[in-house]
Amino acid sequence: MKYTIKCADNSTYGALVEFKKGLNVIYGPNSVGKSSIITGILYGLGAEKGLGIFKLKDNPFKPEFYEKIEKKNIIESYILLEISNSHETITIKRNIIGKTNICIVKKCELEQFYTINDSKSYIIGNGTMDEHGFQKFLFNFLNWEIVEVVGYDGENTKLYFENLVPLFFVEQKAGWSQIQARQITRYNIRDVKKISFEYLLGLGKFNVHLLELEKKEISNKIKSLKTELDLKRDYILTLGNATVSDNNVLIIDRIGFGRYEINDLIRHIENLLKEKEEKIQAIYDKKDLFDSSANSKRDKLRQILNLKTLALEKKRDLVREINSYKNYIAKIEINKKKNKQLEQIQKLNLELNITRCPVCESKLGSNDESHCRLCKSEISSISTATENLLFLEDEKSSFVKILGARELELEKTLQIIQNLSSDETYLKNMLDFQMKTYLGQEIQNLRELATEIDKLYSDILSYKGLLSKWEDLEPLMHKIDEAEKRKKQIENEIKDYNKSTTDQDILNTIKNFLISNSKELHLFTSSKLTNDIKLEMSDNYTPSLEFYDISNISSSSDYIRIILSYYLALLQTSVKLFNVERIKYPNLLILDEPKQQNLDDSAIKAFVKIIEEIPNSDNWQIILTTFNPEKSLLEKYIRYEMKHRYDFLLKKVNS
Repeated sequence: MKYTIKCADNSTYGALVEFKKGLNVIYGPNSVGKSSIITGILYGLGAEKGLGIFKLKDNPFKPEFYEKIEKKNIIESYILLEISNSHETITIKRNIIGKTNICIVKKCELEQFYTINDSKSYIIGNGTMDEHGFQKFLFNFLNWEIVEVVGYDGENTKLYFENLVPLFFVEQKAGWSQIQARQITRYNIRDVKKISFEYLLGLGKFNVHLLELEKKEISNKIKSLKTELDLKRDYILTLGNATVSDNNVLIIDRIGFGRYEINDLIRHIENLLKEKEEKIQAIYDKKDLFDSSANSKRDKLRQILNLKTLALEKKRDLVREINSYKNYIAKIEINKKKNKQLEQIQKLNLELNITRCPVCESKLGSNDESHCRLCKSEISSISTATENLLFLEDEKSSFVKILGARELELEKTLQIIQNLSSDETYLKNMLDFQMKTYLGQEIQNLRELATEIDKLYSDILSYKGLLSKWEDLEPLMHKIDEAEKRKKQIENEIKDYNKSTTDQDILNTIKNFLISNSKELHLFTSSKLTNDIKLEMSDNYTPSLEFYDISNISSSSDYIRIILSYYLALLQTSVKLFNVERIKYPNLLILDEPKQQNLDDSAIKAFVKIIEEIPNSDNWQIILTTFNPEKSLLEKYIRYEMKHRYDFLLKKVNS
């Protein structure tokens, strides 16, 4: 571990502490920086909560690490921590001032940190367990499974690194007052001490907690699914005015039909629909016959109307022509009258000797053949009045004959019009009769049938939709069945749980080491009390006596021995049972000696003896801070020493 503190005057202070496998002793008097080494280890691991620091803004270090050192203002301060998982070595950099919630990780040893470029940054604090969180990285690095456990509020919560640290770290101030004294409770984990112990020591009982968590999740899932199912069932039953049979089939109570299973009701309505459709088809067939007859009558009626139109036009022309003839005959009569008058005038002319025409005053004796002798009218030829009368009589006779022929033709035309009108009336009456007697009722029947068919078809669609919704509940009910089966299975597993042979072996090994260590440390004067020490799950797997409260019958120094014996037993068990893969204990033990009561000589001697008997020293590591007078016992294990009360951890570094 390396501290680096840079000041405003460009001076640099720091400390480099090299640890080895096996026992590592940090030796020196109080208040020179021994605990700062332990603080650095915990801080580098993002586990400063184990020191009693619960807010990220709170700094676990003394002011000379982040404010001033030797009256110099500090502008930069950080720590480098090298750790290994036996397969890979990494170095962690974390600022003591500045962005303290970020750490940088490089895959290298500490001395190579500044020459390696590849690095990753992770977030520290607030239980961050996502892909950017240092907690998740650390779990993966240690090959620890990230698990969720049950909280006191019933919600799921993760088991964090801070919760596991108190099982391999004993803090200087409160750590020696009880086992897992600095356990983090802020994550609201139920039975957190017991859970942490079972997780790290690989007890199968931990699986029960996972099963309880799974059971809770399944129970919530079942509750949610059943609520969803009930809502959908109630909606379907209300929508269809239905009930459910014993074999989970919809029974529809339909007015006018009675109670039917939904499939039978659909078939019944489909049969009714078929009958109605057949009736409609019969009406359409009859309608085709009617349309054929009616179309024939309509065609004939159109012909009559056309003939009638032509006859009416002929009548109009004949009437106009007859009137012309009558007018012309009347004019002839007038001309005849005039000619008779002229004839009389000619006679008078002879008798009266009239020489001029009384109308035009022309001379009657004029030889101008282009004018009338009496009226001076322009004429093509001059004829006598007698000749004119004969001509007019003849012309009248001709026009009277023509007039008679035209009047006869008019009568025939009128008769034709009358006959056509009669045929027109007949056909119209026939069509009206057919429309009223056939189409009126049939169309009404057609409308009623169409309405009924629409209703039946709508009902079929509705019931089929209802059936589809009901069938859609099957997967939901299947999920509930499967979840309830799994819940029952979990309940049986929890109910039938017995400590496995491995669990008992682990606990017995811990207990045996605990008893052995307690004897070495001379915990009780009575060996019987020591032999009666138990580890009970109900006491969070901490040492207990059946008839005595250990904490009450022990002095403060005795209780330190109990804690020391216990934590050593955990390490000893992990080392001995290295082949039990589910044990996750990191084979690391950090002991920051009590500040007010150092371990006495006998305790140190016993401690060293116990340590030296732990096999495979390459596979474990103990870090102990102390200032015990029996330095000779610890000499070969001292990794960093502060020789006197002014020999502080942080020293000025030569530039």
